[in-house]
Amino acid sequence: MAGYNWEAGMSNNAVDAYDRGLFPLSKLSAALLKSNGIGITVGFARYLADNYAWSSSEWHHSGGDYFNEVKFYDLTDLQEFLTNSPDKVAEHLADYNESRKVQRERKQQEKDALPRKVNGYYYSWTGGWRGKRRKRETIVFTGTKQGCWILLDNGGKKKAARSKNIYWDYADGRVPA
Repeated sequence: MAGYNWEAGMSNNAVDAYDRGLFPLSKLSAALLKSNGIGITVGFARYLADNYAWSSSEWHHSGGDYFNEVKFYDLTDLQEFLTNSPDKVAEHLADYNESRKVQRERKQQEKDALPRKVNGYYYSWTGGWRGKRRKRETIVFTGTKQGCWILLDNGGKKKAARSKNIYWDYADGRVPA
């Protein structure tokens, strides 16, 4: 059933996969797990998929400009893994809980860090033709870094921890961690 369903924004095969109960991880929800009798969290289910314990059943092209490959998952495969491999599930659950603990500790350390003055700049973007973004202007700022946020002196805030488009340095000259 090759071809593309422009109304649905996906390939005909992807539409067929949805009809058969398969879905990408972006559609996974607690209600979906609960309605299928699976008693784990969405986070743990995603962890199992990321660590190849729950393998995707197939892949299909997505909509948009680039027709990316999207993995589709089947809940019966997840249920079989949970039922037939209790030892592996216990190992994965321990690893998952440890990784969550490390993430919580790191976030707490960021929150507990003392606020410090910063200077920097970021780009203001504009939509371009065919989805290609173009830089509009460079905005210079001063502010206070608190946790993973920079509170701007002129009001507003910017996410400093994971942004590719904001560049900053501590006002006292020390290197950011």
